[in-house]
Amino acid sequence: MRLPFSRPDNNVIKLPKPFNSHSREDSSGSSNASLSASASAYAYASCTPASPNTPTTPTTPNQPIKAKRKRANPSQLERLQQCYDMNPFPSNEERQCLAIELGMSPNSVRIWYQNKRQALRNYEKSQSVSP
Repeated sequence: MRLPFSRPDNNVIKLPKPFNSHSREDSSGSSNASLSASASAYAYASCTPASPNTPTTPTTPNQPIKAKRKRANPSQLERLQQCYDMNPFPSNEERQCLAIELGMSPNSVRIWYQNKRQALRNYEKSQSVSP
């Protein structure tokens, strides 16, 4: 049986080396030893297809469970809206202070601002398109 990536004389065609963002070649052209070792594993194509019953992502019992999303309560929303009306692009320090004041994470405050700005853009866009 002839495979699509083999030559008639049964010499296997070498595949290009996979891109590895963690190791780089220096300017002299010598490659990193870990890159050459991992690239040699990919030098030849594999003929074994994955089993349909095999999970694509490994599951381990120690994986952390993602925390549920927490919605801002009405008092937090009111304060966030007040701050947004004054400044839609707060600095990192302002967001940190606001997060501490409201008992929220700084990341959730940042995401709230991003979502609010995008919602305003979408609203303005829909108003300009409508006749």
